Amino acid sequence: MSRCGARSHVVAFGATKYTLRFAPDASGTVNGPVSRALHAGGGGAGATDAEATAVARGRGAGGAAAEAHADIAKRSPTRARLRLHTLIVVQRAQTVTRLRVLHRELAKCRKCPKMIGPVVHGPPVPSRVLLIGQAPGPHEGKLGRPFAWTAGKTLFRWLEETTGASESAVRECVYFAAVARCFPGKAKAGGDRRPDPEEIERCSSYLSREVALLEPDLVLAVGTLAIEQVLGEKLKLDEVVGGVRRARYHGRDVDVIALPHPSGASTWYKLEPGKSLLARALRAVRAHPAMRAALAPPR
Repeated sequence: MSRCGARSHVVAFGATKYTLRFAPDASGTVNGPVSRALHAGGGGAGATDAEATAVARGRGAGGAAAEAHADIAKRSPTRARLRLHTLIVVQRAQTVTRLRVLHRELAKCRKCPKMIGPVVHGPPVPSRVLLIGQAPGPHEGKLGRPFAWTAGKTLFRWLEETTGASESAVRECVYFAAVARCFPGKAKAGGDRRPDPEEIERCSSYLSREVALLEPDLVLAVGTLAIEQVLGEKLKLDEVVGGVRRARYHGRDVDVIALPHPSGASTWYKLEPGKSLLARALRAVRAHPAMRAALAPPR
């Protein structure tokens, strides 16, 4: 079971455990009527299908949903907490479904003639931490995941040394995106070509939708292009790496932690002041509440 995108979830209140299971309907959407709170022990009062349905449908219902929850909270605090957990898990499952729909659209995109497919994206992780890179390299398309080559090894080594989380744990709990989703090809002067403004704009429509679905609290911007796009201005790495900035990104206020690109060709993060600034930035990643919550073991 994925620790961050599961369709079943165990909730424990004291000695009593509840297993919440969710299944898609014919349209592929997870809905309240098919969500069930199953009491795993004996003698306890689990949430009924009707209650789980009411919670799932109560999203955005305003005062009526709040009053319904308040009423049950008075009658049974345990049941009220279970209902809230049910709502959270249903909403996460719905986010996963909507991200899968978006990924199918991404996979069909052929808007940029200079780009080399296939489209590369991470799994549909409903995370409040969004990591944004520049663009996939020549190997990521074959391997089917972002940061799958040498730069990725360096990035995941940074994160594991700082947070203790392995590459697989990070991939399960952080949503990976990029300024551009296809390989841009090689530049005439060597190295990977930088996506042009039109390509960036075309991909930004997908990023905007992802931000709306994920509602991230923390954005990890990796590399100068991603930093520039997230913060909306060009800054030297010395000016931006090492701290936490507040920014408005696709209509959402987020914390931004900038990281240098982990390319082996870069020497910035290997020498001072880059080495010390990177260490400060990684400590900020480890300490951020959204990252701590994302990497917390499942309960």
